[in-house]
Amino acid sequence: MPNKKTVEKRLAEEQARKISSDLEPLDYMLEVMRDPTDQARRDMMAKAAAPYRHPQLQAVAHKLVDSAGHPLAPVVNLTVSTPKLEGKMRRLTSSRW
Repeated sequence: MPNKKTVEKRLAEEQARKISSDLEPLDYMLEVMRDPTDQARRDMMAKAAAPYRHPQLQAVAHKLVDSAGHPLAPVVNLTVSTPKLEGKMRRLTSSRW
């Protein structure tokens, strides 16, 4: 069974080999993130890789303007209608209990 220093040295050599290989940076981050040996390092790599795997939407400039150059505001047309309740009010409000 190898001692702790030997294991650390082998891990450092393996990591250096991975860095110098043809891996893309994101692939390397994901590989480290999936390695169960060092939880703190996994957490750091997960945070570093997240923006590349799960990009957020960015704000965009409003392009619809009127003739004066002002942004157009949305127009909401709302029609509220109520059914005629004549003769039904007594039935709706009476209690049968």
